Amino acid sequence: MALAALLQVVSACSSSTGDQMTSTGGGGGETASDAGGRGGGGGASGGCEADLESDPDHCGACDRPCAPGQICSGGVCLCDAAVVAPDYETTIGPFFQTSCDGTGCHQGPQAVLGMDLAADPHGAIVDVVSFTCGSKMRMLVEPGHPERSHVMNKLMGTNMCGGQAMPPDDPRPPDELRRVSDWICAGAPR
Repeated sequence: MALAALLQVVSACSSSTGDQMTSTGGGGGETASDAGGRGGGGGASGGCEADLESDPDHCGACDRPCAPGQICSGGVCLCDAAVVAPDYETTIGPFFQTSCDGTGCHQGPQAVLGMDLAADPHGAIVDVVSFTCGSKMRMLVEPGHPERSHVMNKLMGTNMCGGQAMPPDDPRPPDELRRVSDWICAGAPR
């Protein structure tokens, strides 16, 4: 009986594509093989024992976390409607400048992947398509959706299209990730 219920949940949330599962809830349409990251998670024996409808660490699929501050409802990550955006000029802009271009990786004409955050981080990432995600057409920052924003996924080290978590070898503290997530939830204002 319990196995039948579990199979019903799994079949409702995903469809088989070869040896991979594709989520219809939660994140940005990646396959289960894209999941995983810094924080890990996931259950034993290659599966998870989680409520895929409400567990923010497994929202819509195993190992598909919501961004910090989001809730999982019906297998979809949602922002708190009352979230207040942190100030861009004093909090978010400086975060990207010190975490991303301050390392030299994303500044100037030789910026990694052409993503120059030195002059205008907001203009370089908000509503800009990430070409590293191929045909998935994911935005670097999709206002209102940190769980679908490639930059947030890279900062969290989860649901990435490829590559590694950013910044490499220097995971950002949870409070910083929460501020970035809140900013995106609030529409990523300038």
